[in-house]
Amino acid sequence: MNDTGLDRECLAFSAYLIGQRPDGYVLAKYREAHVAGEIVALNEGRFMDRLLVGVAAAHPAGAKLVDAYTAVFYKKSVVRRKWILLLAIFESCAPTYKYFDNPDAGGRARLAALLLWQGLIFILAFIISIILFMPAHLISAVFFEWAHRT
Repeated sequence: MNDTGLDRECLAFSAYLIGQRPDGYVLAKYREAHVAGEIVALNEGRFMDRLLVGVAAAHPAGAKLVDAYTAVFYKKSVVRRKWILLLAIFESCAPTYKYFDNPDAGGRARLAALLLWQGLIFILAFIISIILFMPAHLISAVFFEWAHRT
């Protein structure tokens, strides 16, 4: 993938993960990690990984669906590795480290309501993601097995 594609991907993932636009340093570190190739190289050629990265980079709603699906069915996906990479970059540089270090405002009632809301959103996203991604995942797995047997 070229630098423009990686920058677009980084911008989309940043919007989903922390709701902020990354600065030049974050974009450069994201590109560097892809040049090194060790983080995402394992499954990068697989159809399912390309599909999930594409959907997640297209829109935050797509990223939510991909996140719900991969959290349960595909924890070693390339998209999850890319998110972990990006979160590590954010956590280690200014000004985005504050997003992780500052405590959330509000009390226990607000926390409980937020957890309930996020749980309901996850369940809805998970159900939709199963409908959208499970057929492609199954077909991809069957084809991958067949291709390696021949």
